[in-house]
Amino acid sequence: MESVPVVLVVEHEEPLQEIVHDALNEGDFDLTTVASGREAIAMIESGVVKYSALVADVNLKGPMKGWEIARLVRQIDPHFPSST
Repeated sequence: MESVPVVLVVEHEEPLQEIVHDALNEGDFDLTTVASGREAIAMIESGVVKYSALVADVNLKGPMKGWEIARLVRQIDPHFPSST
């Protein structure tokens, strides 16, 4: 049985969360959605789920923006998939 890729989505606006959720579900992805960078980092650090990808709002509200979240995720897990 093939595992379904799990995507971690970081978006603070509920309407955008719904749009991303619907699009990823249509693409047969499973996902976890959080509203802040702090929550995203906690999810990655916990190691409970092995995420296949990160989708983060680059203009996220709060102290952490999307690019910083991506950088921290790569520091926590250097083997985390990257688009670069």
